Amino acid sequence: MRFKKVLLSFAIFLLLCSMLSSSQLGLGIIIGAPTGFSLKFWQTKKTALDLALAWNFDKYFHIHGDYLYHFPLRLEGVSPSTLCTYLGIGARLKFKSNERDENKSLLGIRGVGGLEFLPKGVPLDVFLEIAPVMNIVEETKLDIEGGIGIRYTFNL
Repeated sequence: MRFKKVLLSFAIFLLLCSMLSSSQLGLGIIIGAPTGFSLKFWQTKKTALDLALAWNFDKYFHIHGDYLYHFPLRLEGVSPSTLCTYLGIGARLKFKSNERDENKSLLGIRGVGGLEFLPKGVPLDVFLEIAPVMNIVEETKLDIEGGIGIRYTFNL
């Protein structure tokens, strides 16, 4: 099981290195279910890839990746580029070890929706999201995940 985790982490690292050609990279944290590190690769002004390496207090390691499409909110007094909603689809892997020392790996399809605040002139973004996940491998079960987070944005 440990070898699978190392191999998967290495594959994700290679994927991240290949994506560094994007114009912006956000790096930060997400708190909730799951809690961990958040990465966001902006592809265009409206699309991005969102990745997380996280854990939960139920003794599991969590990796997810989503393709996001952003919709600027048109509110009076608020710049359209400052506040937006987003929708996306992706996948989630969950490696769990329970009290009986049984290892379990779950693969699920993840839908995500959220609200993102991108203040002008500040390289930060603050987000709130909720994501229903349908596990399809090892067991079929619906999960709900969500969190709040903050990322610092680097221009590449």
